[in-house]
Amino acid sequence: MEWAPRFAPPWSWFYPLGHSLAARSTILIPIIGYLIIFNDNVVRYLNLASALGAPAPEGHVSMRLMLIYFGLLFVAGAMAIYSWYCPNEPKYYASPHAYVGGVQDSINKYSVSRIENEVANSDEEFAQRFWQMRDAARGIPLDSEKQAGRNGLLHVYYELKDYSYPLARRTTLALYAIGFGIMLVPSADVFFRVVRLMFKTVLASV
Repeated sequence: MEWAPRFAPPWSWFYPLGHSLAARSTILIPIIGYLIIFNDNVVRYLNLASALGAPAPEGHVSMRLMLIYFGLLFVAGAMAIYSWYCPNEPKYYASPHAYVGGVQDSINKYSVSRIENEVANSDEEFAQRFWQMRDAARGIPLDSEKQAGRNGLLHVYYELKDYSYPLARRTTLALYAIGFGIMLVPSADVFFRVVRLMFKTVLASV
């Protein structure tokens, strides 16, 4: 596993998008597209852009709606990969500190042993950090120091999960970028048409 490969942000980077209602709702886009966007009656009402200089033939879906539809499909694909591959640790906790604070009082010895084994046998970067913490904790009698060592282990374990599945993270980033990029095109087009129409109205009233 790679420590921090290029163009592959950690899973926690997608946490705000993964937990937003708007992004999670995109999974319904194929159904919405079939029932709404490609419905002749709805298309007739949605094609009300003639005032902006972009009329569409009656009964045909405008190019802007098509771009938004396909953009949302890419976002839905990113959400699907995120939901499938993202480990529970970065999926439900936005940062290592949030994860440690959420589980430190409830985690049992069996879970700690399992985490230690997984980290110790993981990528060289994480394993090295684990053994350094393990050596530093040898002979420490104080419970507070042992608790600090356990918290450090949980911190490393979170990062191990946060940087897992680099190919899935790259794909998620690419799908998000393509999806939002496609949707930016009709949004920018409408914005500039509205601005141009506003200037024409202002100049006409002068």
